[in-house]
Amino acid sequence: MKQIIWKRALAFLIDSLIVSLLIIISQFFIEHQTFEKEINLLNDQLIREEITFNYYYQEVTEIYYQSFAQNMPNNILSIVFVVLIFMFMPLFLNKTIGMHVTSIKYQEKIKLWQLFIRTAVIQGLVYSIIGVILIYFIKDQAYFITMGILGFFQLTILLASAFMVLLKEDNRGLQDILSKSLIVLEEEENA
Repeated sequence: MKQIIWKRALAFLIDSLIVSLLIIISQFFIEHQTFEKEINLLNDQLIREEITFNYYYQEVTEIYYQSFAQNMPNNILSIVFVVLIFMFMPLFLNKTIGMHVTSIKYQEKIKLWQLFIRTAVIQGLVYSIIGVILIYFIKDQAYFITMGILGFFQLTILLASAFMVLLKEDNRGLQDILSKSLIVLEEEENA
């Protein structure tokens, strides 16, 4: 049973690397703006005590907001890649590329709503979608704080699920329980 934990982890890593590579490749085709110089300047000014921490915080939150708002096509494309790899591929093939490489699959034909729950828990799909939507309703510090709080909750859910997979006897994580799905070794299904 412990063998499947490492296969699941490796499959997740492979699929995450694929999504990351797709995002990196897309950066060559979609114009995006970085604010690295502005952040570095603020960091230097803060270290040299030329600005107060409050000023630094206000400027960084504004830069974070501007960066996310101006790079919206990349943010949306990232969501699309996650949906393609973690939702549509398993919907039609009953596994992701990583699951294929590690010889694991869903025990039963998985449904779209199950994949949505799994992707929301593990890949933070809902967090990402909320981030895209909220950019139009709240600004600067409010956005930064809201996304920070939501990010904390997303990380907590992810860690809780990881510990559940590691520590529970049946190796089922939060995403497995909520989606009523089970990942099995291919040879278990064929045996």
